[in-house]
Amino acid sequence: MLNLDILKLNKRKLLIGIFILVVCGYLNMISIQSQQGLYVNSVNVPKMTCFEYFLNIQGDAVGFLHIVYFLAITLVIGDIFIKEKKSSMLYFSLVRSDVNRYIKQKIIDIGFMGIVFMFLSQVMLLIISMILYPIASPSLSQEYVLYIGKEFFSNHPFLYCFIVIFNSCIMTFAYCCFTVFISVIFNNIYVVLTLPYLFNIGISIFMTGFPLYIGNAGKVIYSLAPTILAGAYISNSVNFILPILYWTVLSIVFYFLSIVSFKSKFENENVI
Repeated sequence: MLNLDILKLNKRKLLIGIFILVVCGYLNMISIQSQQGLYVNSVNVPKMTCFEYFLNIQGDAVGFLHIVYFLAITLVIGDIFIKEKKSSMLYFSLVRSDVNRYIKQKIIDIGFMGIVFMFLSQVMLLIISMILYPIASPSLSQEYVLYIGKEFFSNHPFLYCFIVIFNSCIMTFAYCCFTVFISVIFNNIYVVLTLPYLFNIGISIFMTGFPLYIGNAGKVIYSLAPTILAGAYISNSVNFILPILYWTVLSIVFYFLSIVSFKSKFENENVI
């Protein structure tokens, strides 16, 4: 059962996080608009629609939200669990509930808050793009736009965008589970706030470099990098179901790792 109090207690951080992500997305749209304007003037191609702007900012050659996502999520939910773990609230909560139920509920609550943050941010960005740019079916003649499922995107742009938002929400839940797992392992709040982000960026840089190390064989590893499947998959040749499956699997893995780690530390009286 969801505990909506977590949204009330962290409303300020939630609003700040949404504001930061929306502003970053808006600035990215403006940047893309200026670049696309130059391209349209030099090459006779149709102007991009609002849906294309929304997808472009998710992350490809001109978008950077796939990097900002992890930082924004950390800002919103990164310290929630460790602050409770280091306070008297932990023992008070464990008295009212058993260990297994407590940690499961905490992961679900934090994950839910992350999903609310990501969903509201993405919907606001889609609305902004619809206000600023033409609402029309994307043109398949724009060959420089390499969206996966291009024909589906052209025929059902709204649905396509919401599938992208759905993937972002699953990604957020996976990252929230990872953050809780790190909070269980470490007791230093600064480590908990920085390690998840640095790990995701570091492992992404390492994995995206594989095509340089081993040639075409490295493209598979490249396509599995966290930043690629957080948004840059939009302009890469990957199976449309891969991002959703990837983050779903990681959500399950880190969900159970968090539970097992917390129970182990509790049994060893080493929770804090």
